[in-house]
Amino acid sequence: MDTSVASRGSGIKGLRILLAVLAAACAGGERPGPASAVWTEPAPSATVYFFRKYKAAGIDATVTTKDRSVDRRLYTGSYFGYQAPPGPLLVSVSSGTNQYTDATFELAVGKTYYVEVDVGVLDLALRLLDEAEAVSFLKSLGFTPAPGAGSR
Repeated sequence: MDTSVASRGSGIKGLRILLAVLAAACAGGERPGPASAVWTEPAPSATVYFFRKYKAAGIDATVTTKDRSVDRRLYTGSYFGYQAPPGPLLVSVSSGTNQYTDATFELAVGKTYYVEVDVGVLDLALRLLDEAEAVSFLKSLGFTPAPGAGSR
């Protein structure tokens, strides 16, 4: 007696049952509510611009925050912005010449800060600059400050 037809038929039936169970499992679960129900206000923050003027072009510099939310190389004549939580911000900079420095900046909600990463052959520094000096340099890089942004 040939049982191969019977076993093949039961195998297909088992496959159909398995597919039905998987489809039911995938279709189940909670349906998300409207988008407005899950939207939350962004956390209050300060804006920090890190920039590097045209000095010591051949030496690289890496900017890092203590919590590692920023870990970025900063090239000569470049900048980047960072939305930081209010309070103390510990920033460190290391260079390709094995120099290292760090500084702590106290940040307030809604304020904008401009930090120059000064990289030299024999020195490395982080400097908090005033808005006029910083924005003047940043504009030369194509930066457009946000209107009405508070600064420090």
